Amino acid sequence: MTQLIIARKFSSNLSLVVAPTYLHWSYTAYNDQNTVFALGIGERAKVSNRIALVADYTLPFRKSSNKKYREDVSGQRYYNALGVGLEMVTGGHIFHLNFTNATAIQESQFISETNSSWRKGQFRWGFSIARRFNFNKK
Repeated sequence: MTQLIIARKFSSNLSLVVAPTYLHWSYTAYNDQNTVFALGIGERAKVSNRIALVADYTLPFRKSSNKKYREDVSGQRYYNALGVGLEMVTGGHIFHLNFTNATAIQESQFISETNSSWRKGQFRWGFSIARRFNFNKK
């Protein structure tokens, strides 16, 4: 997998990222694509001093004949990965609450293997906490 991450902070309230991605598998099923290009986009928008909305979306450019073949062989439909989340800052902690239809973490898996649909209520949620440390002596 090769990915170029291009990000820009437009203001203190808005950041955007674009990530063109190249995926290649040496071993694939018969008639499946070895190479897939994808475009990921993401954003972070502050709605207050302590709360921000985050989102990411990945669009794989797979040949429609190969997508249909994979769906026929596996018996599953594949969807584009979409995630939305909420970021809350409280003192030194940053809480993240994320919702996504992706079933994997690695780009090589969620870009081409997401088989859950938001429309069917098939999403996962994740939670993380980050802590800021200040090592400057006052």
